[in-house]
Order: sequence, then structure tokens, then C-alpha cells
Amino acid sequence: MDQRLILLTQLIKLGVAAAIASALVRSRDFKRLLFLQDANLRQRISLIIFIAIPYLLGVWVRQSVKNFLAADEAFEAILLMGVLGGPTAGAVGAVLVSLPALVHGEYATLPFNLAVGLIAGVLRDAAKRSGPSRHSLTSGFTAGSARCCVIRRLIGKLRSSG
Repeated sequence: MDQRLILLTQLIKLGVAAAIASALVRSRDFKRLLFLQDANLRQRISLIIFIAIPYLLGVWVRQSVKNFLAADEAFEAILLMGVLGGPTAGAVGAVLVSLPALVHGEYATLPFNLAVGLIAGVLRDAAKRSGPSRHSLTSGFTAGSARCCVIRRLIGKLRSSG
């Protein structure tokens, strides 16, 4: 793949994630559910539905427009849902986000997304049981910082080559 196309795709994905986050944070109900200390299963599922709907639409856009892959951030969203809500909520979010792909014949998407949601939720529960550590504050930023490092490298290569 051309490096410029990769850079453009990553920048669009970053913009899509920022737009979704901005829209979600403006909702009072979402903020209330997000900051609950001891949320029950119903409240966690409600939070996951809030998060899953925009990402479900992103998967639907990817299915509708074949050359627009940047709209699909299902993997990242399912990781987030599993970490925020636990294994059950991660599985529910995975099923919701996988529905458009299933309708369009991508049958391997559902088991893969279910595994991602369950693993993220199990890791969340394991981290909760082990207690806070100095690494727990920075572990949530790993995916975002990795994406930023890739973008910085690509920009540096483009500047040096062009």
C-alpha cells in the first residue's frame, strides 16, 4: 500500500474516533453512565449501546462504500467496550457492531469480534482484581499512542522523500 494512502486512512480514522467521542461526551446520560462507580449489568449494557451505535454505523458505511475503509473502527470500539463494561458488555457490543458485517456476508467477523470483546472484558476484570498499579493509568493510552507513533513516522518519511 502506498504510504500516503496509509497516512490518509489513519488520519481519517483519528478524525472519526474524535468525532464519535465528541458526540458521545455531550450526552448527559452517557457521562452519567460512564462515571458510575459500581454500575450494574443493565447500566453497563446501556453504556455499551451508547458506544456501539456510532461504530455500527461506521461498519455499515464501510460495507456500503467499498473504497472507504477508514470508517470502520470496530476493533478499537470493541476493545473499548470490553474494557469499560466487562466480558458480558464486550460480547453484547461485539454482536451489535458485527450485525452490518453479518448482513453483508462477512461471517467470520462475529466470532472474531466476540473473542476480542470477551478477552478485553476478562483482562479488565483481572486488572480490577489485582488492584491499581502504576501501569494501569497508562495502559488505556497504548492503542492511541501507537497510532500516533505510526502517523509521526509516516509524516517523517513523506517529508524526507518529498
